[in-house]
Amino acid sequence: MVARRAAATMAGPAPDGVSILKPLCGADDDLEGNLVSFFRLEHEPLQLVFGAADPGDPALDIVRRLARRHPHRDVAIVPACNAEASSPQVGVMEWLLPHARHDILLLSDSDVRVSPDEVARMPPSFDDPRAGMVYQPVVGIGERTLPAAFENLHYTELAGFPSVAIRLLAGQHVVNAKGQCVRRPALDDAGGFAAVRHDGADDYALSRLVAAAGWRLRLAAAPVRTGLSSGVARQSAALDAGPAGHRCRGLGAGAGGVQTGARGVGRPHAARHVAPLAARSGDPAQGSLLHCRLDRGPGGAHGALAGSHLRDRPRGSLPARVRRRPAGVPGGRRRLTAVTPRDPSRHAAMHRLVSAAFASCLLLSAAGAAQPLRVGMELSYPPFEMTDPQGRPTGVSVRLAEALGRHLGRDVVIENIAFDGLIPALKTGKIDCVISSMTATPERAKSIAFSEPYLRTGLALLVSAKSPLQSAADLDAPGRVIAVKKGTTGHQYAAGSLKRAKLLVLDKEAAAVLEVVQGRADAFIYDSLSVFQNQRRHKDTTRAVLQPFREETWAVGLRRDDEPLRNQVNAFLEAFRNEGGFEKLGDEFLSIEKAAFKAQGIPFYF
Repeated sequence: MVARRAAATMAGPAPDGVSILKPLCGADDDLEGNLVSFFRLEHEPLQLVFGAADPGDPALDIVRRLARRHPHRDVAIVPACNAEASSPQVGVMEWLLPHARHDILLLSDSDVRVSPDEVARMPPSFDDPRAGMVYQPVVGIGERTLPAAFENLHYTELAGFPSVAIRLLAGQHVVNAKGQCVRRPALDDAGGFAAVRHDGADDYALSRLVAAAGWRLRLAAAPVRTGLSSGVARQSAALDAGPAGHRCRGLGAGAGGVQTGARGVGRPHAARHVAPLAARSGDPAQGSLLHCRLDRGPGGAHGALAGSHLRDRPRGSLPARVRRRPAGVPGGRRRLTAVTPRDPSRHAAMHRLVSAAFASCLLLSAAGAAQPLRVGMELSYPPFEMTDPQGRPTGVSVRLAEALGRHLGRDVVIENIAFDGLIPALKTGKIDCVISSMTATPERAKSIAFSEPYLRTGLALLVSAKSPLQSAADLDAPGRVIAVKKGTTGHQYAAGSLKRAKLLVLDKEAAAVLEVVQGRADAFIYDSLSVFQNQRRHKDTTRAVLQPFREETWAVGLRRDDEPLRNQVNAFLEAFRNEGGFEKLGDEFLSIEKAAFKAQGIPFYF
């Protein structure tokens, strides 16, 4: 069911209209205050679209109450979630999107708090017609307790500061979903939320897809603020996926600590500890606070102060500022939660000190530490991409990747990915480049960029000894059966050029070769090197037509917005060729093929 309160009509999107998509889960201490700030926004036209996986989610009750208080506000409530999505937040977003009426979409978590004029500043950022996404750095505000202070520090120093520093120092975009504004056509070109429904870092992945689709990313000047004060969640929640779909699951005190944030739809977080942070008090009534630990787990952030003196004291003797956690937490320990810091001035000083330390580390790492180069390839195409007897990557492409890493001064990490998954992995930022015998085709160039070619090849034919076929001119004839491997350039050629022959589309190279060997197919269209190698293995049942009937080039695949790396790769390829690097690779891995091609007067690959 969709509840709507609006005087506006559905006559189409307004030029500067903004629809805010807000997935919710659970009602925490700060939620209502955060939501009120959105109902008080001054921008018009404006639409608020709220959703939750559970129709009975208490957060939706707060939304309905606020909608009654603000009858002028255009509000949609969508209690639904796509159960197929691995990311619960994206699952809710998929249901919210069809109810958004405007072309500019602001994706907002539940712990974000805005000023009245904040959204009004967003549409002008899209004056550039190619601006597809505008994102804001994150700042945590309003903390009144130590756990909340650490959570806000986390947002500011580990999410907000890096997005600015990396943009300024490295020229790269690191997008966080706390303040992410996207143009609807850019979202559509990126594949919509469905394209990232199984990606844990869906906010970053979506930004990479938008950029890969040819849209520009822009960093906003104003930050987005997360409004976390007490850090104590009365009814914090996380989405859980079950056989019947997603549902909200309340996290009580036994979940292992103090909930320190209304996190909208829960996201998994790695455990994070800050210990030991000792603070010894001279007051014997307060005991000794031996350490502070901040745990970030699936339900959010948990903070606890624990000490042997306080832990063993009777309940009535505990100071008013410290409450005892219930028994039954992991390890059988009682925990004590800090409700307020002891000394606000010392707390503020500590906040500034830790902030400065984080900032220094991030600046140093951004300026001086090169990240590993993640190279994607499918290790099943010898001698270019394969593994040695110990299972280690090797082959022509692996050697080429290692040489590229040395040229850039970066370590190389080889990511073994199925060939049809390489371009999606590149576009979502899981890898930095593709070196996997990939042909640079116009179709692929619509979604990714390519380096200058480093190898020239062409399509050839592995022909059955039983077939009368002599050349590519004989392929398109009635009664011909032509095998191709799905997704290859041979498949693309046959699908576009052969109108009378029957196509046999197979998933594996070995299956296509077997059809030819056993005489069920007249020919297999594939690259000349593979045709040569397969014919050598089946000399009695096949023959090779090696003269390429369609020339192709291989190149390094790169993201379209990564022009600096593309320039570096092109410079490397030119230097590597001039130094004889490709000749050496040919002698090491392709010496037999090199001699055979030369004997037939066919130009070799490099």
